[in-house]
Amino acid sequence: MPAAEKKKLVDGELGLTMDPSLLRGATADLLIKNRSEIFSSNVLSQKDLAQLHESTAIVSFLHDFFSHSWRTARLDKWAALLLYLNAQAAALALVAGAVFWALLENFGVVPRLLVWYMEDRHEMTTGMPILVGFVSGVTFLIHWQRIRAFFGLGPRYCFLDKVCIDQVNDSRKAAGIASLGAFLGSAENFVVLFSPDYFSRLWCCYELAAFRHLQVAGKQKITFLPLAFPRVLFANAVAIAAACVPHAFISVFGPWLGIDINNVSTNFYGAVTYPGSLLWCWTMYECQRYVDARDMIDEQLDNFSITKTECHDEKDRPRVEREIAKWFGNGDRDEGIQKFDQYVKTDVRELIEDMVGKRKPFSASIPWLYIFVSSAGAILLDLVDFATFYLL
Repeated sequence: MPAAEKKKLVDGELGLTMDPSLLRGATADLLIKNRSEIFSSNVLSQKDLAQLHESTAIVSFLHDFFSHSWRTARLDKWAALLLYLNAQAAALALVAGAVFWALLENFGVVPRLLVWYMEDRHEMTTGMPILVGFVSGVTFLIHWQRIRAFFGLGPRYCFLDKVCIDQVNDSRKAAGIASLGAFLGSAENFVVLFSPDYFSRLWCCYELAAFRHLQVAGKQKITFLPLAFPRVLFANAVAIAAACVPHAFISVFGPWLGIDINNVSTNFYGAVTYPGSLLWCWTMYECQRYVDARDMIDEQLDNFSITKTECHDEKDRPRVEREIAKWFGNGDRDEGIQKFDQYVKTDVRELIEDMVGKRKPFSASIPWLYIFVSSAGAILLDLVDFATFYLL
């Protein structure tokens, strides 16, 4: 980002300039690797920390700055990162994979496999497009950050303090922390991996305040990603897959059950969905937990004050409050804290509502793209029906 587009800071504020060798980014693949092991709170050896830092690259800008609480389970963050970073590619892959294989079958390039017919042979279903689409979608959801290189796309660089700031060399570590503004000012997206304790952590609020102060309108944005999303979507995906994907294998297990695959009854077709129907109970349970978490967000915002946050080292609190006083109150501590608290209660609330919807009784929203990916089983079944009726 050109320096002219960045806001100027007075002396003593978080620095925007830094040694270019300190501005480093970790690839998105590194953050996802081994189920986001890098987000583990385990204490690492000096050797491991040095290797992680060396795995980053010197960059001129960052795609994402991830802000999160280290108290939150890493698997929740891993699932959230898969959605944020890979969901779009996964959605395209599952549709393209199913349609491409159906076209290959319809033009005789590959033989039709796993074929069965509804009663009176009025409808044919072929199972391979369902399986190809499903495998393609799952593969891209998990591995897109590695696969993207085959499409000529460069790595997506992100900031994570644990690896992007040197944790071994004390002088470089101090310089990196002091120049946190350079990382924030170089990031296109400030992504909050939101957990219930996010607004209770002083440094999480500090990062948010700093980015808000540096933010260039129209060029940098803040995204809130509740970590409750993945649990709902995973339960939904398993239930729908259990209800729909078995239809691809009716030609395999049907004869074992005495079913004529050239005359599959509507009753049997419906019975295949029963396992998935039972799993909807799990989905509804996770939906209720998400609604509870959504309500908790509003309660936290209603009662928020940075003076109530927790900090690992209370010596950091005066410094944070001084910075917020400069950014939001022209040096006046009380005014700065009051205005920042109000910013969180109003502007931040609007950002959250853009992502998860406004609070309503027993309701909460989830972005359509995530719902699309988690409903892959049903979508693939519909795609095969479409191919059968319109492409034959």
